[in-house]
Amino acid sequence: MKTILQISVCIIAVLLGGELLSGVTAAAQQSTDADLERAQKLLDTHSYDEARLTVDVYLKTHPSDPEAVVIKSDIYSALGEWDRALKALEEGLSADEDNIDLLLALAVVYREKLMRSGMFGKMSNAKKSKNELEKAFQIDPKHVIVRREMVFYLVHAPGFAGGDKGRGGRIALETVELDEAEGRLQLAVVHRQNEEYEESVDQFKQVIELDPEKDFVYFMLGHVYILMSDFLSAEQIFRMYVDKWPEAALPHDGLGDCYTEQKRMDDAIAQYELALDKDAWVGDSRFKVAELYRKRKNYEKAAYHYRRLLELNPGYVDIGKAKKQLRKIEKGR
Repeated sequence: MKTILQISVCIIAVLLGGELLSGVTAAAQQSTDADLERAQKLLDTHSYDEARLTVDVYLKTHPSDPEAVVIKSDIYSALGEWDRALKALEEGLSADEDNIDLLLALAVVYREKLMRSGMFGKMSNAKKSKNELEKAFQIDPKHVIVRREMVFYLVHAPGFAGGDKGRGGRIALETVELDEAEGRLQLAVVHRQNEEYEESVDQFKQVIELDPEKDFVYFMLGHVYILMSDFLSAEQIFRMYVDKWPEAALPHDGLGDCYTEQKRMDDAIAQYELALDKDAWVGDSRFKVAELYRKRKNYEKAAYHYRRLLELNPGYVDIGKAKKQLRKIEKGR
């Protein structure tokens, strides 16, 4: 059934010989572009059902738009519907098989699936994730985000799943020549995985000097300090993060981790809850604070946070553990 706008376009084309058709079509294009922007905003604010409806409207007129396909996949991923996320991306790639954004998104979904799978599922999804990264790398070996994802995979994956820290380090060094801040970020990750913490700290600090607006780098640096048991430096970097981005949730999650490692549980709980005050959808903070309350036998608060995790973060990596602990609490164990 045609919309009023589509009918109007047809009438104008007949009456004026099409001379206004291009202008009206442009107006229709602007409308659908606005739909895509709205879908992204709805996704960002966790309005998943409305976001899905909105992006589906857009995809009816732009069925192969990679940005829209990625948004649809991200919606399914947030809901923990990994197979539907994969299907959306695979359909997008069938029309645009060399699209870097789609290949990267597919690699990420396979990675998320492997984190929730048994041993055989982990192996299968690991290989699929790496295959998509290799395709993207072959298409555009200078794409810095492709290089980042490749380095992260190579240094984190075990050798039997295609991990190769040596290759990851070589790619990171090459990236420095393309984009110094990005290359040093990759080197920092390589050093961290090799337990070369001083070298990792040095690289992260250089990234901050080159690009002080990369907020997530402060979070990563703070956690390297935690690995070094340098809790004073960790707290300082997380506090710096708070000062620069006072509305951000992640620095408080980092402070919670810092205090947890020091057995300062009251302070840790306070920081995790502050992170949730900033952003109720931070699954890591929600799960960790629930676990701390459970270990303290404060089952009422633990159950509250487990339930909120199930409600808000159905795709969370440890959602199975949350369900298990909630069942135990509800059975009085």
